[in-house]
Amino acid sequence: MRTLQKLSLFLFAACHLNADVIFNNFGTSDSFDLNTGLTVADSSGANLKTSLSFTPTVDFQLAQIDFVTSLLNAGDQNQVTITLSSTDSDGNPGAAIEVFSFSGQMGVLGSVVSPPVLLSAISGINPVLRSGTTYWITAESSPDVTVVWNQNTLSPNDVGTMAQYQSPSWTTQPVTRGAFRVLGTLVTVPSAVLRPIFPKTQNTLLALHRTTK
Repeated sequence: MRTLQKLSLFLFAACHLNADVIFNNFGTSDSFDLNTGLTVADSSGANLKTSLSFTPTVDFQLAQIDFVTSLLNAGDQNQVTITLSSTDSDGNPGAAIEVFSFSGQMGVLGSVVSPPVLLSAISGINPVLRSGTTYWITAESSPDVTVVWNQNTLSPNDVGTMAQYQSPSWTTQPVTRGAFRVLGTLVTVPSAVLRPIFPKTQNTLLALHRTTK
């Protein structure tokens, strides 16, 4: 049993190590803005959610999502939830595909002592996401703390659509996007599906050769 568990962990790690980059707006050496970000949660008590979208150009199986969110105040509750979702009929974040929760891992915006850090959401279900389909990554936290999604520092900045929910509706606007990266394994047609084609093709060519001989 232990051998099987070790093998499973090895295969899991190898899968993520060899994952392809589907989307990435981190800078060199995973750099991002340490001092500014998009508001994810507001200590005013408002029910707030902040979402950023991406549209893959290939079919892939999700491996992980890397991102950076930070507390405004070090003493606040250190918790953030990330949700991967599809797009609803209005073009806003829709049904949840997978949810990731983090506790005690965020740094503090602009802090030297406890700086913001990259967090990794490792997929447990590895859903297949389709080329040309828009997906949303939504960050949210407790309504009594302030949390921000650190922005990217690419030059020029990576700009995209932010959807923000404040009960009871979503609003959208173009922004310098928060830093995030999506990793996955490309989905290809299994060779077993293609293999039966070749014998038929070979037989056809032999028949034509005999006919013309």
